[in-house]
Amino acid sequence: PEVLSNLAGLLEEQGQTTEAEDMYEKLLKKNPTWDDAWFRLGYLKLMRSDAPGAIAALERCLSRRPEWVEAQINIGLAYKQTGETEKAARSFECALAAKADSVEALRGLAALAIEKQDQQRALDLQGKLIDLGERTPELFYNTGLLLQKQGNLDDAVSLYREALGLRPNFPEALLNLGHA
Repeated sequence: PEVLSNLAGLLEEQGQTTEAEDMYEKLLKKNPTWDDAWFRLGYLKLMRSDAPGAIAALERCLSRRPEWVEAQINIGLAYKQTGETEKAARSFECALAAKADSVEALRGLAALAIEKQDQQRALDLQGKLIDLGERTPELFYNTGLLLQKQGNLDDAVSLYREALGLRPNFPEALLNLGHA
């Protein structure tokens, strides 16, 4: 199994993901308790948008190691792809319970809050991301939008400027800065 695992990892590193998936599946037929192989297989399936396959593999992984933060995040992303937003939210919440400063879990929950049009929750989560040191033009822009919708124009303007400082040619940020 170690040889198959190493070969699968090497194939994955070289971008031969289909072959890596096949190798992980061969490994798991011989040793179905290899948690890392379930995780890698789930991740590869998620990357090629096979959300049901990713969920199946990651559920196997998490059945043995429920505290695995990255697996919780990946299964949350897979549930989000399938439209199972409640399961996605529970997975992201489990990841946060295990690691309170998980940027990926906060991002996932913020995206779900935006989809549900729960603007206050999205704003709270995006504020936590900024407090944790996340600095992306999209985060500043999206948080500025939420603040602008609430009528908090001064803070919205500040965040649009932050976004433009990171990406000077960000047309949406320029437009909304003008509106604000």
